[in-house]
Amino acid sequence: MGHDRHAGHDPGMFRRRFWLCLALTVPIVATSHLVAGWLGYRPEFPGRSLIGPALGSVVFWWAAGRSWPGRFASCATGRRG
Repeated sequence: MGHDRHAGHDPGMFRRRFWLCLALTVPIVATSHLVAGWLGYRPEFPGRSLIGPALGSVVFWWAAGRSWPGRFASCATGRRG
């Protein structure tokens, strides 16, 4: 029973990931048509349509990046982990 699943986790790493993901999420939300409609502005500039998919992909893959190898391995072995 001496195995701790959270051993070696650094709270500072999670804090840094949170703040970086929050910083990347602000432009995604600010340039979305839904939020722009609520607030009554039109974010029209070249490349605006690429901000959401590009930054959203970075947030998705980077924020959860360390957990993906384990998830794929657990799917391959049929064991939950």
